[in-house]
Amino acid sequence: KKKSPLLDRPGWHVRLAFFPADQKAEKPDYELGMVLLDNGVSRDMVIDYGDYSIKATLDDIEALPKPKC
Repeated sequence: KKKSPLLDRPGWHVRLAFFPADQKAEKPDYELGMVLLDNGVSRDMVIDYGDYSIKATLDDIEALPKPKC
């Protein structure tokens, strides 16, 4: 299957950590790592909860038509 041109873009490896808002925690609740493309699409993602992690891969994406407004 041919890859969408929306996925064939340059990108950056990004890692974010999410801490509880009402505590002074030393460790985050979870961390999110991804490849963020220059068009705002995230191609690969790992959500790390410490005890386990979830990996997500975007295999295909279709552009929506531009609205007529």
